Amino acid sequence: MLPDKIESLIQYSGESAVVKFQSGNPRNNLMIGQTYLTVEKWTGETSKTVRTDADWDTIFDWNVTDSSIVPLPPLPIRAAESEATITWNIPESVEPGTYSIVHNGYAKTKSLSGVTSITPYTGSSKKFQVTQASRQFAG
Repeated sequence: MLPDKIESLIQYSGESAVVKFQSGNPRNNLMIGQTYLTVEKWTGETSKTVRTDADWDTIFDWNVTDSSIVPLPPLPIRAAESEATITWNIPESVEPGTYSIVHNGYAKTKSLSGVTSITPYTGSSKKFQVTQASRQFAG
């Protein structure tokens, strides 16, 4: 996993927290009964899941960022890179506090001998603060 790219460590209710992760293809495992994302609320060193991809205020968007042919003998293989963009549209009613966004998935690799393996992974954003205060702009 590459580090996430969260834009601000302070988010405001009514706004969106957006995080990007290097990601495996969601078709590597359809995650039935599981989730591609969670929003975690932190109290000290303990977190509690408060949102998943089943919630209307979260969005999981997956895109291929590079698809190349790698000339490995005996046959060339297709190597793809992709990323997941996770958006949490923070409700006005959210409890202020410390949060993080977690991405779960499965990476697919193929060895030089042609053996394919699918491995689970988890990545997490930096922790960020959510506050009820409105963003103030100087004007």
